[in-house]
Amino acid sequence: MVNDDYASKADVDELRQRMDAFETKLEANTAATNRTEQNTADLVEMFRNMQGAFGLLRGLAKIAKPVGYIAMAVGAVAGAWSAIKGVWK
Repeated sequence: MVNDDYASKADVDELRQRMDAFETKLEANTAATNRTEQNTADLVEMFRNMQGAFGLLRGLAKIAKPVGYIAMAVGAVAGAWSAIKGVWK
């Protein structure tokens, strides 16, 4: 480019070509960014669903321990009852 106060028609045409090339590359980059955003949105949704599932499993685990104790107590009572009554003769 010429370093004077006015740009020549060739300089303007060169700048126009460079700007067109830049816009083309920018459009391609924007399209790639949008595709990446769509792909990662599915992954983020999957991870959020997994967090909910693990929360449910934690809740079930908190319930399972007392239920296990109750089942053991019922089994012990049934075993004692059958031993006393002689059901397994």
